[in-house]
Amino acid sequence: LNQFHDILPGSAIAWVHRQARTEYARDIARLNEIALEAGRAIAVVEPDDATITDAVIAPYSRQACETWVVRPASSRAEAGTASMARVAVTHDGDTIVLDNGRLHVRIEADGTVSSIVDQRTNRELVPAGTRLGRYEMLKDEPFHWDAWDIQRDAFLTANALSEASIASVDETANGGAVVHAVTRAKGVEIRTGIVLRPGSATLDFTADVDWHAVEQFLKVDMPVTVQAVNAQYECQYGLVERPINKNTRSDDAKFESCTHRFVRIADADYAAAVVNASTYGSDVSPIHADAAHGTGRGTMVRLSLLSAPLYPDPRTDQGAHS
Repeated sequence: LNQFHDILPGSAIAWVHRQARTEYARDIARLNEIALEAGRAIAVVEPDDATITDAVIAPYSRQACETWVVRPASSRAEAGTASMARVAVTHDGDTIVLDNGRLHVRIEADGTVSSIVDQRTNRELVPAGTRLGRYEMLKDEPFHWDAWDIQRDAFLTANALSEASIASVDETANGGAVVHAVTRAKGVEIRTGIVLRPGSATLDFTADVDWHAVEQFLKVDMPVTVQAVNAQYECQYGLVERPINKNTRSDDAKFESCTHRFVRIADADYAAAVVNASTYGSDVSPIHADAAHGTGRGTMVRLSLLSAPLYPDPRTDQGAHS
């Protein structure tokens, strides 16, 4: 239902979008009812949690979006999670430092991440001279097919959004830490949450965007210190590999790639992935060492978050997004 190619990327007319949202809301509500009914059936069959050794399905809410995850049901597993040390939060001047024993993270005053150290390998994951979580705005004026195409030349117009600051630092319910930052530009306000959980090897980002830009294209930088020949993108039932270095016209034409849930960059010794909760496009490019500018080697991954075409719907994607 509503899987037509103009509904999925948001390139339909306004009437189609309104109908699709209404039908999705109806269907999601019914699917939640079915899932709850199934959960009650499981509870009746196996009422004693202590006897469950594998996993149960439990409702989980994140950013007001109801979904389902599988979690261990063992009381021992829950006790282990509860006993993990809280994330340490310290200040180094204007820089906020988070540490959970696995990752050591430095967040600058503008809400971007200047350093992530994997403490298991003592490896720095953010190339020198770059910032992870920095937003960029590109021109969104393709020659043809306004809401469908991305013009290669748009990548030459990228401008970092510099009006940004940290709003607050809070503790999460499980002993983690979340840094809230606000980024603003003309017609755009982005509220970012950077979350580190106890014992986790993952740094999570959330973004709530109030989007009223016109013919603009929003990306977010996710640079890593991993160098590889190809990047791996999840697709239906597998992976697609595309070159990071563009050596031919064919390679250069693959400047933007469909990305389902992750992009993986791997060398012989290490792998890093940018994982997202939805489906976005992305682009990758090599980061070359530049001693004069203090830049280290690595790979730049940029997720494509939002665009603002004027045709066929002049209000495409205008409003709130999470």
